[in-house]
Amino acid sequence: MKKTIIMITLVILSISLLLCACTTDNQTGDIGKGTNTGMTTNDDYGKYNVYFGNMDGKGLISEQRAYSQSYGNGNNMDYVGMGREVLNGLFSGPTNTTYRSTVTKNTKVNSISMDNNTQTMSVDLNDGFLDGYDQLGVDENMTIYSIVNSLTDLEGIKQVKITLNGKPLQIKNTAYPNPFTRDTTYIVQPLLP
Repeated sequence: MKKTIIMITLVILSISLLLCACTTDNQTGDIGKGTNTGMTTNDDYGKYNVYFGNMDGKGLISEQRAYSQSYGNGNNMDYVGMGREVLNGLFSGPTNTTYRSTVTKNTKVNSISMDNNTQTMSVDLNDGFLDGYDQLGVDENMTIYSIVNSLTDLEGIKQVKITLNGKPLQIKNTAYPNPFTRDTTYIVQPLLP
């Protein structure tokens, strides 16, 4: 009888552990940050927008993507993980063939950090950001604001500082040492082909 009770207890504990909804944060290895991103939610982890160039390269159009994992909620929000996923979505390019990539395929993130006090996300990119930039066919503001608007679309991020290999962003002959805030004037309705 005692063995049966012990076996039933072990089975119940095993099932409970299997049903536990714990998540893992790839950035820190922390477990159990929750399953609600605070964004527009679906049955999984929520959705985010990335902004690509329109057909003429002079405006931005959003494309919605689904998060691959949970990034917490409230005071436990993992902005660095969210930012990295949003940038990877942006850097992978649009799924809609009438939209244009706004960053080169060689663009990689060196580092991301978040200052919660100023709500500023700092993104350091590699030299690949400038490789082949002229062949993209988009205005330089579209490149900058595709990154800025994609990240500031996330609740809790008000501005974005972009650097290249730890130095202030410079495209062609223009330097951009200060953080950027969201600018919706570049966001347009899709142009029909």
